[in-house]
Formats: sequence, C-alpha cells, structure tokens
Amino acid sequence: MGLAGGLATNGELTGGSGGSGVSSLSNSDGYIGVSASTGSVVLSEGATLSSTLALLAPKASPTFTGTVTVPTTVNSTDAAQKAYVDGVAQLVAGTGLAKSANTLSVLNTVLVPTNALYETFSRDLNFSSIAIPTTTDLYLSAIALPTGLTIGHLHFVSGPGAVNTPTNWWFALYDNNFNLLAITADQTSATWAINTDKSLAIATIASGSATSFTTTYTGLHYLGVMQKATTCVQIAGIAPAANAGVNALAPVLAGISNTGLSVPQTFPTTATALTGAAGQLRFYGYVAT
Repeated sequence: MGLAGGLATNGELTGGSGGSGVSSLSNSDGYIGVSASTGSVVLSEGATLSSTLALLAPKASPTFTGTVTVPTTVNSTDAAQKAYVDGVAQLVAGTGLAKSANTLSVLNTVLVPTNALYETFSRDLNFSSIAIPTTTDLYLSAIALPTGLTIGHLHFVSGPGAVNTPTNWWFALYDNNFNLLAITADQTSATWAINTDKSLAIATIASGSATSFTTTYTGLHYLGVMQKATTCVQIAGIAPAANAGVNALAPVLAGISNTGLSVPQTFPTTATALTGAAGQLRFYGYVAT
C-alpha cells in the first residue's frame, strides 16, 4: 500500500512533500496510521495484526475517557433519543439518579406531564393512596434532580376530598440535608380544587425574591407541602411499606417534617429530618419551568 511520506526517526508516521499527513498510533512492534488526504489505513512494515489490535480498546469491559456527548437534535424523535442517552450517561456516571424512583422519569421523558422537568416518582405508577394531611404539618417527598436545573414552579396534585377553610398553604424545595432552597408565596385562603394539579410559582430563595431556583448538585432533594385548614385537601401519592424498618432506611423518602406551621418558612431554615415512621404517604409532585 503506497503513501507519500515515510517513517521519521522519532518513530512517528509523517507526511511527504505532497502534503499527505498521517495520524498514527504506535508501539514497539509497528504503526497504524490514517492518511489525511485519502482516509486510507496505513500499516508500517513492522506492524502485525496482534500489535495493531493491542492499540484498540477491548470490546469486553472497555475503559472510556472524556465526556459523553450526543449530537444536537433536529426533531422530536431525536430529542427523545438524546434524553434517553443523557439519562443513561448520568446513571453510568454514578450521579445518584440510579438510587431514585425518579429514574423512570429520567429515561422516559415522554411520560412526564407537559412542562414537567422531574417527578417525585413516575405518574405511570399505580397510585394506591389518597391522604388527608394533618393541618400545620410539613410533608416532604423525595425527588432526584440534576445540577444546573432551573425550576420556576412546584406542583402537587389533589385528590377527591376538598379543602375546608384554609388559612395558610404553600410548597417548598429542600436539599438532601433538609435545608430550604426555594419556597412559594402563602396562598392563605385561596381554594385548591379537588383532583387538580396545583402549580405554585417560586417566590423566594436564599438571596431574596426570585422567580426561579437553579440546582447546584445532582442527587436527592425534597418537595414539601404545608396546609393549615379546618380540613386539608387530599393529596395523591403512594403508600410506603408497612414496615417501619424499611421506611427508615437512609435516605428516608417521605414523611412528616416540621409540625405546628402556618406562614411560609424564612431563610435560612433547616426542616426537621424525616424518621421514616410506618404509614407515611409519599406524595406525588413534580418541578416545572
């Protein structure tokens, strides 16, 4: 196989006077190169099949370096496929999303509600329970979020039981150590209709008034909801394991945090850690733009 150029004394394949450069890999046995002008693969005289294959990554358990990237999408089908690949890349990278029930939402973005970013768990699951929260209690539900995610609204979905005489209610977002990250305005006596997806805009973050919050790490967060009313509106969710030991496994996924609340919490605030007591319903909720 001919190629303008030759072997340099430093062991590199080089281009000749005709400008045909060669990109090469080498070891002590020989060389494999690609002609810049023709794209042809070039083997030096010292190259053997075994020495050439030794330069390549093994098919079984290869070690990859660099950042996983996907080409820019050009249509909705490509976008869905890219979202799937991005989700897999995050899981492979050990970001913590694999430990969450939210994994299904990461890999199957077409199943989340319109405008939703991430859910506490997939709405595709069978909701086994509708609970009436205790007045003035703060309920937290785990949600896995990636870093750099800009959130503008927090959502929970009511059940068939209506609220009676509300005086305060609000939603909030907390980190994995239960530190308050973002909170909505107090809805005071506003009505929350039955069987309704309620969206509340973020109103305050640590730096002050704001319309959005951007996450700073990938992993566990918590969505919170608090109602103070004669009878709180029912909220859709799934029942936890009946065994308190299972529910108490770290990280605890849902439960009652603070009690005796009314107006929205202020910064800085650390909510009471969850204990994982038996019977604590995990509410369905999600974050959106």
